[in-house]
Amino acid sequence: MYGLKMIQAPTLIKRLRKKRLVAWFTDRHPTALRLGRSLPPLFEVYELRVRGTGGRIRNAAWSIAFNQNAFFLDSLVWSRHPQGDAIIL
Repeated sequence: MYGLKMIQAPTLIKRLRKKRLVAWFTDRHPTALRLGRSLPPLFEVYELRVRGTGGRIRNAAWSIAFNQNAFFLDSLVWSRHPQGDAIIL
């Protein structure tokens, strides 16, 4: 992730508390999501790394999108794969 500054979780949580936003995430890699859904190259979907029990970061990357991008992804027709379901918050 070039050009992005790493932010510690407490700082991120404080920043997000001040904002109202919609988030959509799934257990698919952002590249797979972009290619599988023919999304434009500049469509804003980000890689999300999930911490498992014990604080270890899992190898599998998830995807997260915010606001209008989240609504757009939620409106797409999704077939059920064994990977899991997408969630919109």
